[in-house]
Amino acid sequence: MAFSKEDVIRRMTEHKILVSPDALRELEKFTTDELGRIIDANRKKGTLALSDVMAYPAKAIQNFEILRNIESKNFTGSENIPNSYFIDKYDKMRQILSKKIANGAISVKNLPPRGEVHIIGMVRDVVENGEMHLVIEDATGSLNVKFAERSLLNECNVDDVIAVRAVIAGPQAFGKEIINPGVPVRPPSTGSGRALFVSDLHLDEAPGSVVQDIYSTADRNKADWVFIAGDVGSMKILEENSSDKITFVIPGDADSKGYPQKAMDTRKNNIISLSNPAIVKAGGMNILMCHDFRKEWLEKRHLGEPTTGIKNDFLCLDTVPDIVHCGHTHKPDISHYKSTTILNAGSALTELKPIAADFSERREGYARLQP
Repeated sequence: MAFSKEDVIRRMTEHKILVSPDALRELEKFTTDELGRIIDANRKKGTLALSDVMAYPAKAIQNFEILRNIESKNFTGSENIPNSYFIDKYDKMRQILSKKIANGAISVKNLPPRGEVHIIGMVRDVVENGEMHLVIEDATGSLNVKFAERSLLNECNVDDVIAVRAVIAGPQAFGKEIINPGVPVRPPSTGSGRALFVSDLHLDEAPGSVVQDIYSTADRNKADWVFIAGDVGSMKILEENSSDKITFVIPGDADSKGYPQKAMDTRKNNIISLSNPAIVKAGGMNILMCHDFRKEWLEKRHLGEPTTGIKNDFLCLDTVPDIVHCGHTHKPDISHYKSTTILNAGSALTELKPIAADFSERREGYARLQP
């Protein structure tokens, strides 16, 4: 039997366990025995998050793990971005950048009177006033860096966290290089299992038979999982027409507003609803799901800037994905950036080309557009 929300809250209250809203949504799908066992496993800890639920053996048997899902408690409910987000972003990005600077970076406060240095900071302004200037800031102060080559600043945006190689000459700093976190050069990872990737179903406009066709294609390709990268249109129609295959789904701009976005509600046991963006490890492969994705975000190791309030920076790519699954453009495409494969299956409103991927091989053609 499935539990109501009130039943789960009552059981958790009886055992003095605090449960997150996202975990609560999944627990409503558990049987009586499953709920009892997960209560026993977490009673001492006194808290229950979505990661605890997804690690439960009945869920883990499908060989997947949720690496990132922005839970409801991490949203502020306001469009204003709190200072805690920027502090967390700087700290996380600084850790990534520090690994690229052999001799270490120096803080603005401790700059020498002369010499070449590396500084890690957040971009506060890009100024073109006859000359090109970049204002960067760290926890100790800000610095105006002059650049002779405009091309160096082309990809710099306010609130980016970067490293700058500069020459200090008295009160002036002359920029020589901008260093982004980047994606390390590495051989493509392999795993196990098969998946089918789709996006932009727009089921409020497209017929429900689209869903049936998707799952028929998944069966034909012996897919273990189905991934849906946003713009579902109607979760109800998806639930009514989907099979029992494990399905990961995130929202897109047609499902809710703002970025990042909370997971959508679902009552079906096999549908795992996640935030946009989210990261799933399936069959040993790290899969980033992000509805409206830009390739340059890989080099910056950051998934854009939020338009809605989140307490901490969940957009930092501290985990480098093996696969990026996206949508939004309505244009089917398979591309690569270093060892990361970027998949976009198009849209049911224009041209939907589900992408079947076999994780056991990463040579050319391992991910294929389906007719």
